[in-house]
Amino acid sequence: MGRADGKVVFVPFALPGEVHRVRRVQEKKGFVRAETEEILESGPPTYTRRDSFCPLYRICGGCNLQHMAYEDQLRAKVDMACDSLVRLGGLSEYQSRKPVIKASREKGYRNRAQFHRRGDHLGFLGRNSHDLVPLSECSLLVEGLNKFLRNHSQGDIPSRERFTLFGLEDKCWSELNRGDIIVPLMGRNIRFRAELFFQSNLNLFPNLLEDVLDFAGEGDSFLDLYSGVGVFALFLEDRYARGTAVESSRGALEFARKNLARTEFYEEPVEKWASRNRRGKLDFIVVDPPRTGLSRSARETLIRLRPDKLAYVSCDPVTQARDLKDLTAQGFQLRDYRLYDFYPQTSHLEGVAFLEYQR
Repeated sequence: MGRADGKVVFVPFALPGEVHRVRRVQEKKGFVRAETEEILESGPPTYTRRDSFCPLYRICGGCNLQHMAYEDQLRAKVDMACDSLVRLGGLSEYQSRKPVIKASREKGYRNRAQFHRRGDHLGFLGRNSHDLVPLSECSLLVEGLNKFLRNHSQGDIPSRERFTLFGLEDKCWSELNRGDIIVPLMGRNIRFRAELFFQSNLNLFPNLLEDVLDFAGEGDSFLDLYSGVGVFALFLEDRYARGTAVESSRGALEFARKNLARTEFYEEPVEKWASRNRRGKLDFIVVDPPRTGLSRSARETLIRLRPDKLAYVSCDPVTQARDLKDLTAQGFQLRDYRLYDFYPQTSHLEGVAFLEYQR
């Protein structure tokens, strides 16, 4: 991001400190999108430019950080998260305090991905376009997904133009597979289907899960909001006497009932559940909302419930920082904040805020 003529200018594939000659490709009221014509000056040695390892980089819309050394990607993501916490969350201590970020393997990490089809061809959409970039493999995918891309037949894929695949190193499932997918995770088996939300980086997810469980400790009652197929609740059941899961997806709750033994289920949006429930003290709440973050009514619910401990899992530090501002203004204290690089070579990031209510 730079500035010119009083407007913010977004330049993809640049590094902080570099000087670029750019061409404007889109101009809006408050910002400009531009493309580099020439790099005039390299930046300070804080960030290292490298050649991308994918021949489709800059064409495919999947990655946007391959031109940056991986250690520098991690540093940049920490800086971006801290900027959101300070500017949007009002958490000024993160001007100097740097959260821990846990690295992933750079390639072959992605277990779940959404693909597009045009006839017999599968791939991702092009950068800033709706054109298909056909793929026979992708460096970020686990081998099971790449085998599917290389060897699929017409009958292996749904008829829709967009669908989801889930894979391990030696297997792949599409939305046409109606049987249960069973994935081992930290000594337990998780059941779900390809079209349902599930973590995309199983290599790194146990680190996040262990951190959440360590913070949760043990107690009497927990609440899992936006529970999906019940991954957090599955492990919390071992530590708490009673548990409740709230999820609006009927398909996800179908599998949560298979995965869990003692948890009480509610199939409805969190906001609707909150409007009908005025329960007493809770020891622990975990929330894992979509990228849009917590709605205002969901934030008000957490403030009203006042759990001793709250773990807020997010795939968007911007909306998470916005929500933390409200929570910390109403009695919650941010005890720790950790980052997990679930999506190397992209600017996406997973973060967990660990909060305690000050009584």
